[in-house]
Amino acid sequence: MKGFVGVYDKAKNILGVLCADGKVSPLGASPPSNALTGDYDMHDNFGRDGSRIRPGAGEDKLRSDLNRSIGRGPSGKASDMVRHGPQANYQEWAKANGKKPIPGLMVPDVSSEEPLLVFDSNGNVYKIENEQELRDLYACKNGGKDIPESWNWDKERWEREKAAGNLDVEKMKPEDWDKFLASREEALGGLVA
Repeated sequence: MKGFVGVYDKAKNILGVLCADGKVSPLGASPPSNALTGDYDMHDNFGRDGSRIRPGAGEDKLRSDLNRSIGRGPSGKASDMVRHGPQANYQEWAKANGKKPIPGLMVPDVSSEEPLLVFDSNGNVYKIENEQELRDLYACKNGGKDIPESWNWDKERWEREKAAGNLDVEKMKPEDWDKFLASREEALGGLVA
C-alpha cells in the first residue's frame, strides 16, 4: 500500500484506497493522484542544541525537509507523510490559531502498545514505552527543560482550565473527563516537584 489510506469493510478486508474526494479507488490499478496517504505523527522536535523547535518557520521547514526526504513526490495532501506539527506543540498551535485544545492531545501519547521511537542527532534510536521514560529522555537530552507545560498540570489546573472554557471538552462525557483526570494523576504520581 506504500503509505496510502486504506478503506476496509466490517470484516476488516481491504476495499481500496481513500481519495481526497471521499471516493474509494479499488486495488489493482495505480492509485490516483488524489489518493490520501497516512501520516507520520511526530511527538516533539529538537534542534541540535537540545532546544524544542516551536510552531512557526522552523517547524514548517523541518516538516518540509522530512517530506522531501521521504520522496513521495511534490509536496501536497496526496504525498506528504508528515502533515502537521508535533503533539508537544499542539497546545501552543491551538492557542495561536484561536482554537480550544482537546485535553487528550495536550499530554504524552505513549504506551507499550503504541511506543515512541526517538531518533537523536547522533544516530541513536530509543524506544519509549511510558511517560516516565519520556520524561527521563527529556532530562537526559536537554536537562528537563522545555517539557510542555500541560504535561505538569495537576487535577486542579485541568479543572480550572475546563471551568474557564479554555478546553474543548464538548465531546467528552463526564465519566471520560474523570477517567482523563485519573490517568493524569497516575502519570504525575511523584513526577512533578
